[in-house]
Amino acid sequence: MQMFRIGQFVILLLPGEFTTMAGRRIREAIQAKLVSQNIVGTNATVVIAGPANTYTHYITTREEYGSAAVR
Repeated sequence: MQMFRIGQFVILLLPGEFTTMAGRRIREAIQAKLVSQNIVGTNATVVIAGPANTYTHYITTREEYGSAAVR
């Protein structure tokens, strides 16, 4: 896992392919943490890029995984 910041632009490099909701949740959580620690402002842009030096597989939320297991 890696994270780079260029001003108010943050790039998260994570090993895996995120579903839309999983990506949104981690992106929002990282942004909230960076804002709370005054590392970036509320207008910062956070993006996810992967894979980062390896590949772990698909990354999903608990809800999405649970709904797929029911089918």
